[in-house]
Amino acid sequence: RIGLSAPPTTGWSYSNTNYILAGLIIERVTGHSYRTEVRQRILRPLHLTDTYFEGHDPVIRGPHMHAYVPWPPDGELRDFTRYNMSWAYSAGEMVSTADDLNVFFRALLTGRLLSPRLLAQMKTTVPEDPAHPEDGGYGLGLYWVQLPDAKVWGHDGGTIGHQTISWHTEDAKRQLTYAQSMSFY
Repeated sequence: RIGLSAPPTTGWSYSNTNYILAGLIIERVTGHSYRTEVRQRILRPLHLTDTYFEGHDPVIRGPHMHAYVPWPPDGELRDFTRYNMSWAYSAGEMVSTADDLNVFFRALLTGRLLSPRLLAQMKTTVPEDPAHPEDGGYGLGLYWVQLPDAKVWGHDGGTIGHQTISWHTEDAKRQLTYAQSMSFY
């Protein structure tokens, strides 16, 4: 309701509302929670054992970095590592590792997860910056960025204190997943 009550945007604009709506559509169409469908269709087949839905549990499993935010007015660092992400629902309550993200994107970009037709739909993009369409574009949950020596595909994500960027060449032979522990989301 919050997202749908906002005025419509013009042009390209990232929106968590779209991912929440996708989760609701999955549940309506399948009769199962979106978590169940993601586990059955993606996490299990790819053996992503370090990827899970945090839900209401504020504790991240296994080794992990802490999530710091410089808090106004003096910039004192506050630790947001224990944080209930259930508010994000299908837009971001998932926790993963760099290795699992690389496995996921390798499977996605090399055709193991989706048919060529569906992957092509994901890769049908609109420019993130219409003034510079050669710099990058956003599709269906996947974006590309032009680096000096390669076009890379991937996505980023973040919340208070954490941010991750995961970029991969089209053949997924070169991969980079980067996480930082101080973010201002």
